[in-house]
Amino acid sequence: MNATGLQKILKLHKYVVPTKTPAPILRHVLILPDKIISTDLAWRLETPCIVPGVPKAGILIEHAEFLRAANFVEGEVHFGAPKEPSNSDHLDLYGDGAVVNVYRQNVQNSNFPNAPKAKGDLLPANGLIEAFSAVADFADPTHDWEVMHHVEIKDGVAVGMNGSIFKTVKTNAPNVVIPADKIQLLKAFEPSHFGENCFVSPFGKLYFKPLDREFPKWQVNAKKGEYLGKLVLDKKLIARIEKLRMLLNDRFARVKLVLDGGFKLETETASLDLGGEVSVEFSAWQTFSLLQKILDDIKASEVKFYRSEKDIVTLLETDDALYGIARRNDKD
Repeated sequence: MNATGLQKILKLHKYVVPTKTPAPILRHVLILPDKIISTDLAWRLETPCIVPGVPKAGILIEHAEFLRAANFVEGEVHFGAPKEPSNSDHLDLYGDGAVVNVYRQNVQNSNFPNAPKAKGDLLPANGLIEAFSAVADFADPTHDWEVMHHVEIKDGVAVGMNGSIFKTVKTNAPNVVIPADKIQLLKAFEPSHFGENCFVSPFGKLYFKPLDREFPKWQVNAKKGEYLGKLVLDKKLIARIEKLRMLLNDRFARVKLVLDGGFKLETETASLDLGGEVSVEFSAWQTFSLLQKILDDIKASEVKFYRSEKDIVTLLETDDALYGIARRNDKD
């Protein structure tokens, strides 16, 4: 194993190792003779890696310390006994003309989590990362309801949602439910196949904690009802909407979307004409920060507006995606 390859592997593990945790053991990587393992309990990454000198039982080294050491050495690397006999709880990492002393923990005296078993048949991951990336930002990893931490891909549609807004895109990827908090890890891992609780790529295996309950039946709120009108968003219009949000300076502020001869956004202190073509008269209060999130994601595009069939969600449709935002008609 050369230093460059080791650095690349450890940078991948950086996406998994938690920076803040009440369990210090999770800040470590488990180094075995043939692989390196990290986990945050929800995710577990196992990458093939052979660094000569690793004891058969393995060793535990704090990830940040190991990465610093790997970044210091060059060329082929290996572990060796420390030069100082008193440093029995350390190992030396050797490279071309360099050596770094690193602290190690005894694996037998640790409580490093055991590996889960892969579940389900492995399926090709074609299109999965693209669909996941498109909607992951609309899930909410901080939500009290764990199911909102996930993205669902089912029957050719991927969805991310947080209870008040959602985004869907069409995809050819197979059905799966994935935690939404590791988008950068998944992009870097480049999975070729996946199962019920793991991804597989040339980098190794990436396990995730599967959802232990049914994903919400969001489709009932995504059925298009009455067509309301269309609006062409461009950079100039998006900038004007952003100025209105800054005027309110309150992430919980509400804004009234009004269709009456054209599109308007109204607050208690300001009004903004957006233009566009409307088919009916319509108004609904929305949480401004959530509406802004959708508009920022759409960027410049033609947007069609609909009532949902149950008339509790306002739907925004582009050529690439369908968005939903809960109506807040408790303020008229």
